[in-house]
Amino acid sequence: MDQKLLVLLGPLLLFLAGTAAAQVPAGDEICLSCHVGENIRLIQDSIHGRAALTCRDCHADLKGVEAFPHRAGLVPAVCTPCHGRLAGAASAVPVHALQSRADLVSGPAVRLVRKIYLILIGFMLLSLVFLIAARLLGSKRHMLLPDKSPDISDDERFIRMNLSLRLRHLSLAVSVVLLLATGLPALLSGDKSLAWLVSPEGAPPARVGVHLFAAGMLVLTVLWHLASAAFSPAGRAHFREMIPRGKDFRDVLKLAGSRLSPARFRPPSAGRYGFIEKFEHWAAAWGSAVMIVSGFFMWRPDLSLRLFPAWVHGVFIAVHRWESVMIFIWVLLGHIYIVHFRPEVFPMSRAWLDGQISGRQLRLLHPLEYRELAETRRRRERREPNPYENVKS
Repeated sequence: MDQKLLVLLGPLLLFLAGTAAAQVPAGDEICLSCHVGENIRLIQDSIHGRAALTCRDCHADLKGVEAFPHRAGLVPAVCTPCHGRLAGAASAVPVHALQSRADLVSGPAVRLVRKIYLILIGFMLLSLVFLIAARLLGSKRHMLLPDKSPDISDDERFIRMNLSLRLRHLSLAVSVVLLLATGLPALLSGDKSLAWLVSPEGAPPARVGVHLFAAGMLVLTVLWHLASAAFSPAGRAHFREMIPRGKDFRDVLKLAGSRLSPARFRPPSAGRYGFIEKFEHWAAAWGSAVMIVSGFFMWRPDLSLRLFPAWVHGVFIAVHRWESVMIFIWVLLGHIYIVHFRPEVFPMSRAWLDGQISGRQLRLLHPLEYRELAETRRRRERREPNPYENVKS
């Protein structure tokens, strides 16, 4: 990538670039003698600092001026040598930004994004606590609800995920884990325990390459999923089954009402996919779209500034940051609980490994599908005659 693009919006790229120890450029000592406790030191850890820029390179009225007090100013013309025609937009971005304690870009839109995500994360955490507590309190009653059919053994195995679905799930899981592992440290870049993630002497950190690789993997997984939904009969069937219906919303209300009292716990009768599976599917779709779009413009800030105002780029960074936090919390708490710790599947559902589900799990988790299968088998065993079979012509 062109060096000019690398220095474009250097502080904004701290989210991807991390921090590295840097020497104070000659000429900045007099500035740091007064500003030692301020954010001015953070510029030395940014891409601007690695480009050996000094305070006087950016602040026009400091050049050749030793008199104090002074008022440092930054004008678009100062940014022109590196940023060219984007100098005006670049000068609007705050360079001295706290990277680990505040948003890289401030402004009403970024603050609004932060508030919205904090509300969403809080609501998600409360919902998970309520969901898990009520399920555990009502688990014994839940286990007794669906009637066992003599036509289906609890040990019988049924195909739940075909090979294509399992491979897509694996690809999604690997890409998300890599993205979280290489992206979240940017929020904790001041932690010395994460120093190994950053290469020495200010070189591009290894995690940037891994992060971009995982991002490409996520994009390919999404395209694979869309192609399957468009061209594969099994993929189209899976997509149709994942479409939310009125029953799903009624099930949510029913479940919320019954969980106010564990004694009245009544899990809704789900078919092949209940509202939890559908929620996870569409949440993954939304999260993938948000992270891909925002991540692309973070990767190409030059394109972002050509198309949008500087504050929009700040929104991209804020959305990317908080969406990743929400994904991390959901994967760590929600998805792990659903796959591992729900009473019906403990210690783990093996559907994502071998694609199969037991008759017991089918009965407990998907009672409507269980009853339909049992009824189909009963009809087959009785071999009900066709009413038109013996009609004489």
